[in-house]
Amino acid sequence: MSGLEVVGITSMTEEIIKYKERMGQLKSFRQLFIGKHTPSDIDLAYEIAGKVFVFGELKLAGVDVPTGQRLLLQHIGEALFEAGKNVLLFIAEHDTEASEIINVGELPVVYMWYTHGGQVKTMHDVNRNVHDVCNQYVRRFVPDL
Repeated sequence: MSGLEVVGITSMTEEIIKYKERMGQLKSFRQLFIGKHTPSDIDLAYEIAGKVFVFGELKLAGVDVPTGQRLLLQHIGEALFEAGKNVLLFIAEHDTEASEIINVGELPVVYMWYTHGGQVKTMHDVNRNVHDVCNQYVRRFVPDL
């Protein structure tokens, strides 16, 4: 595989980072403008049993999610909700240095957009970490994980 290392899981505490040396590789989207629109990325995504979809965005503390990226996530959530799926979108913040590994599970969630009981709800200042938010939401709909 062209010299790329794949790290597997041997315990629940071991990191799984596929192609670690490629994580920091810069990508040029220069040729992908469509009008004034540019591509966006999503930092974290789950699809579980075709029932639950979770999308997360990680931001440096104090940095806002760009409008286009926020709208992309919101529209994905709305489309999945209209299709009868359970959806959680969240934003978590970190204050790590660029050279540090971000422990995503421990990051504080600062905003949630989610579906519950046939309604869309939002929550600011969630006061829980990514691990707890994701697990609690997913297990509500897929308890036997």
